[in-house]
Amino acid sequence: LHGNGIYAVMCDHWGNIIVGSYSGGIDIARPVGSTPAMFQHVHNNQQSLLNDHVNCVAQWPDGTLVMGTDDGVSLYNTTTQQWRHTCSGVVALSLCLTPSGTMLVATYGKGVYEISRDGQSRQLYAEGDGVLKDRHVYKLCYDRQGGLWMGCLDGSLVHLTGGVAHYYSIKNVQDIVQLPDGQMAVATANGIHLVDARTGMVKELDFSAGKPDDDS
Repeated sequence: LHGNGIYAVMCDHWGNIIVGSYSGGIDIARPVGSTPAMFQHVHNNQQSLLNDHVNCVAQWPDGTLVMGTDDGVSLYNTTTQQWRHTCSGVVALSLCLTPSGTMLVATYGKGVYEISRDGQSRQLYAEGDGVLKDRHVYKLCYDRQGGLWMGCLDGSLVHLTGGVAHYYSIKNVQDIVQLPDGQMAVATANGIHLVDARTGMVKELDFSAGKPDDDS
């Protein structure tokens, strides 16, 4: 690895492990063979990774790798081996494929961007537009019903469904996943919350610190 601060790990369509680090760019571990592969920023070279501080990685169905960095988003076409870059100057923290095939980008300080398949980007949600309560968005997640969840730093957790935004007083969101029973598990800097969108109920999982010698 070219960086020890690992911020993103993804298994691509071919079984390769894509590793994004904070300082080392992208390392690729292939299941077959021993040829190392890596993507890093090269000064004044647009055919390279935009920035070596990689926060998130995703992939389009056609195999194109999408890499969110501290200075925008890099798109790498694995077939043509060509690079494109978008969202210049944006700190990209989370990527999420939409049901329509575009890619959403959660950003630090600029809300949520949308990237089309041709690499064009636009700001989709921003603080004060009636959806977000905070422009610092840490995590994006679609549930199985097609609702979009957006977790922020200081603003409320947003559940956008059917064009209507619902809010939950949950901040400092780090991750969001949907459980088999339909509830959303929201990981925060202060613990885990379970959100039931059907009832609007929120449950905080109890935490009890064990003793230093408690191995249970």
